[in-house]
Amino acid sequence: MESCYVFRTWAGETLTIACAIGLVASIAGILAVYDGKPVPDWGGDLNLNALIALLSTVLRALLVLTVAQIISQRKWDWFNVTSARPLSDIQRFDYGSRGAYGALLLIPTVFLKDFVTLAAAVVLLLSFLVGPFAQQANGAAPCSFPSATLNASLPFAHTVPGSGGYIPFTGGSDGGPTTDLVAAILSSVVSPYGIENKIRTSCATGNCTFSNLGPRPELEKAFFDSNQSMHSTVGMCNVCTNVASLVTSKIESTEWSNNTVHSLPSGLNLSVGAGHFEVSTIKPTPDLTWMGSLLTDTVREASRWAYVNATLLNIGSTPITASVCSLYPCTRTYKSFIKDSELHEWEVPSSAMRIQISGAHHEELDLPTYRNSLSNVEYEYTTRREPCRVGPWTLYAGDFIPDGTATAELQLFDFSHEKYAFENMTWPEQCIYRQPAGFVKAVAMVMNDDIFDGYCQSYKTFDCFKNCKNSEFCQLESQSNLAHIGVNAVLRPLVETEGSSTHANVTKLFDAVANAMTNRFRFQYGSATARDFSYGAHDPPLDVVYGLAWETKACVEMRLKWLLVPICLTVATCILSVWVNITNWKRRHSVPIWKDSILPLVFYGQSIKPQDDTPLSPQRFGFGREAGGDRADGLMEASKMAAASRDIMVTFQWPDSPRTDKFEDKRGQGVSSAAALAKECNVASVPLRRMDIWGNIVVNGRRDNL
Repeated sequence: MESCYVFRTWAGETLTIACAIGLVASIAGILAVYDGKPVPDWGGDLNLNALIALLSTVLRALLVLTVAQIISQRKWDWFNVTSARPLSDIQRFDYGSRGAYGALLLIPTVFLKDFVTLAAAVVLLLSFLVGPFAQQANGAAPCSFPSATLNASLPFAHTVPGSGGYIPFTGGSDGGPTTDLVAAILSSVVSPYGIENKIRTSCATGNCTFSNLGPRPELEKAFFDSNQSMHSTVGMCNVCTNVASLVTSKIESTEWSNNTVHSLPSGLNLSVGAGHFEVSTIKPTPDLTWMGSLLTDTVREASRWAYVNATLLNIGSTPITASVCSLYPCTRTYKSFIKDSELHEWEVPSSAMRIQISGAHHEELDLPTYRNSLSNVEYEYTTRREPCRVGPWTLYAGDFIPDGTATAELQLFDFSHEKYAFENMTWPEQCIYRQPAGFVKAVAMVMNDDIFDGYCQSYKTFDCFKNCKNSEFCQLESQSNLAHIGVNAVLRPLVETEGSSTHANVTKLFDAVANAMTNRFRFQYGSATARDFSYGAHDPPLDVVYGLAWETKACVEMRLKWLLVPICLTVATCILSVWVNITNWKRRHSVPIWKDSILPLVFYGQSIKPQDDTPLSPQRFGFGREAGGDRADGLMEASKMAAASRDIMVTFQWPDSPRTDKFEDKRGQGVSSAAALAKECNVASVPLRRMDIWGNIVVNGRRDNL
């Protein structure tokens, strides 16, 4: 047998393996292409699940076809050994190549004896897993994609205020806060976490992302992309300093009692003793130079033009609480997204807004008691954002600004040190954030006069009151509960509950107020441009940052681990096929390739010899004419032959095997085992007929003419 015939004989199985590999690759490729994408819509006649099921069914059929032929071929090699095998093994191999149950029964026969057949039987047995596992690899998961028809927006403040808030201060004291601003500040203090201070967003789907420059292609990479753009807004910030170390205590003796006075260098003090029931006080302190070394550069810059610098002293707790908190104008930068209709934001470090003076005299700025938020009505508060995105460009200080970009000349003053400094520069208008001095003063008036100025006392009951500015109206003010709302909202939560008056809780309270006011700036007072107070002018519209509304769809999820079984079975089948091809090629001159053909039993049945070289006689196993039966000719049924074959140990006489054939007729010609079995049983036999090359019929070795 020539070597080319070996590979030609196995060509069908080789093609089958190639198709199986292609099917596995196709299943994996289809799932990989659609992984993370919406389930494809191919019409009502076909869907992705049906396609995967079809491909996996064909894949299993190809694997079964190949391993069945491998098992069938190994059937002939099973008897090509020096020791005899049970004749029933022929039936076991044949049955094992026909299905999973037969393969299961074949495993004990070849276990630890023929690893190739064992592996093929295991592949055939496990082949039924190909379909379920391939379909499990096609999972479904919710995913989000930008909507082509829905938009998203988030308000922010480029300039504050766009409308409302204050009446301009024009040369006198006729200006001041409007009622809506007073209500907004009170709401931020009394209920900073209330629904009225939440950002109003526009997100129809409940899941949105935002960029300060509107929708951009990179936002489509994934929902909640960590690289999404940040946006800035005019806001209110807070910084609190623990000054408990500056508190001094001394005993003052009077004619009636001895009092302990706790005081700060600012002049704020509380006296404990007979007739003194004040336990907490808070008071605005514009000048913080009394803090000494605790006045850091950050605190100095924040407090210099703050809405309010509030000093709180509480002696009702142990240890004594003393804090200075500054609420100041700033620019806050966020990374925002909306998930399940709830706004989530992360904030990067904020920057304090600075005084913007263009062409004015600023020598008096060295005097903090002379110039602060309450006295400033002419110098605008300004911040520039850096880096600044202008179209496709990202600009830093000193970079060339593209032609056609709207710019502004700035002179920004830095008060982070004892001696101020200033910087002159030109910057794109779209990256400049402004807050007019009149609006800051209006906010400062409410906070200094009506919110952060009061005390709490404990005598029979616990009560908090606002400090009177005019003694003539103190009695009148004390009769109004509305006058004490602010100080009650600030001091009562810190003093009334035991253990709540700590510096951390003071900081948390002021942070909440700053966040609530920032939200108010964004959705109520923010605008894209400065407000025009001229007669008949319209208020500028609110400024918003646009984003993408993400729609949730059912998407394909490729579960690679479920494809491992089909892949492993295909690889195992491929290895078995290659091994059988190589083995058959090496033995190409002695062992033919018969696979599942039964013709070798007809043409070469005489090569099956019992171990003792005794003819296969049914009488040896209790069968034959004497055994009775329904058949007149006495031939054994298949079940009886199967039972008899279990005790018959045989070998196949290959051309290169030692000759043990003793069953020859008197003319020296071989007699088939079937004929010998029939003679031994003395039953009617069916002669073995074949045709020679001349067209003559040969019966049991004798030729008859046609």
